[in-house]
Amino acid sequence: MNDKEKRNKINSDTNHLIICRDNEMNISDFLDIIWRRKILILVLFIASVAIATLIVNNMKPIYRTSAKITGGIIYGEQNGDFNYRDSPENILKVVNANMFTDGIIKSLRLNIDYYNNLVFKGELSSHSNVITVFYDDSDKASGVKILEANLERLDEYYKSVNISKKLNMQKQYYSQKQILLTKMANIKRKISLRNYKLSSDINNIQKRYNLENNKLANQGKEIQATLDMIKQEEENLKIQLKNIDIDIKYIEDQRNKLINNNDSIGSNALLISLLHSNKINNNALSYSISKIRGEQIFKAGELRNNQFELNETKIKYDEGLFNINREFELDIIIYNEELSAMQSQLDQINEWFRLQETRIVEYPVGISILQKPITNLEPVRPQKIKLIALAGLASLLLGILLATLLEYIKRSREIA
Repeated sequence: MNDKEKRNKINSDTNHLIICRDNEMNISDFLDIIWRRKILILVLFIASVAIATLIVNNMKPIYRTSAKITGGIIYGEQNGDFNYRDSPENILKVVNANMFTDGIIKSLRLNIDYYNNLVFKGELSSHSNVITVFYDDSDKASGVKILEANLERLDEYYKSVNISKKLNMQKQYYSQKQILLTKMANIKRKISLRNYKLSSDINNIQKRYNLENNKLANQGKEIQATLDMIKQEEENLKIQLKNIDIDIKYIEDQRNKLINNNDSIGSNALLISLLHSNKINNNALSYSISKIRGEQIFKAGELRNNQFELNETKIKYDEGLFNINREFELDIIIYNEELSAMQSQLDQINEWFRLQETRIVEYPVGISILQKPITNLEPVRPQKIKLIALAGLASLLLGILLATLLEYIKRSREIA
């Protein structure tokens, strides 16, 4: 490459660097572009504002009808309270479920298609238990009617819930009461059966005692009769023994007289024979008396045993009666304690039911309306100034972007 070509190449590179440096844009260049393209930006801004104003003015104004309420009183028990106010969260769930609006629109004979997108809503107010419910509508009168009807339906909803809870409470009360009354009736029946069993046991032990006592008494009578016979026989033997003793004494007296008178030997021998015979009879009678006395002692022992058995039978009978009565008393004490406990439970249930009935009467059951439905004088939609301002801001941004794009295209063509 010669010197001329080198110089041309250097000049070409230098011109390219100058053009590229001029093509770069700083803040002053950006402001210059906006100023030079101000007509375009201004036209877009005015056109956008005009179109937005036209559209907003043709939109139907939507007015908000609102009211302030507190939750209904729920019948039941929560945190120790028998009746409690429903939480705002639960109320919002019911309100925002929009359960009533369609039926209300039909009942009011309103245009269903027109109101199809309008719903009943609620939101928490600054106060924790206060809820603001609202209904947006282009017709102020319809909004008030629909909101009033929604509040009425909401109140009826809470009342129906409480009626259901009350019926369930009554069903629970009567069920528990019937169970307790049935148990108490069963215990009373057990007491009656236990009384019957006591009478039956006493009769049975009385019969057994009477049989055994009569048997022992009859045995004692027989023993006593035998003992009396033995005593009578002993007395008879004693009389015979006494007569024999008299005969022996008489014979001995006669013998002594014969000996003193020197009577014949034959008469003496006869007396000796009679004396010997009487002594033998005397010994026999003495033995019989001794034997009878032994039998008398034996029978007296039998009589004492018989009397002992009678006493033992009476003691056993008394012990049996004592044990039966004691067992009966213990059972009755247990039954009475169970009856007393159940009666206490029944009294508590009755008191609980009475208190529930009292609280249902004392407390309201529906919602509390703190502020009746009121329709705002100014519409909540559309927000004209906001929409026009947004349209104007968007047109300014679009104009600046368009001006910058046109300047970029112009410089690109100059470089080419």
